[in-house]
Amino acid sequence: MEWISVKDRLPEYDASVIGCDAAETMDIGQVNYISGEFFDLDGEPAPVTHWIPLPELPRKEKCSM
Repeated sequence: MEWISVKDRLPEYDASVIGCDAAETMDIGQVNYISGEFFDLDGEPAPVTHWIPLPELPRKEKCSM
C-alpha cells in the first residue's frame, strides 16, 4: 500500500485513516477525515499531507484446548 497525497485524493467522508505530516515533522498517526478536514483522535485539527487506509483487523483465531 502506498501513501496518497492529499493533493491527489482525499479519503471518503467520515473515514479513519493513517495520516502523515510530511511537510513538517513526519508525524504519523490515526486521524479522522470529517467535513473536509483531518482531526487527531483528541479532536484537534491535524496537518495531514499524505494518508493511507487503515489495514484490516486481524482475524480471530480459534483456540483449541
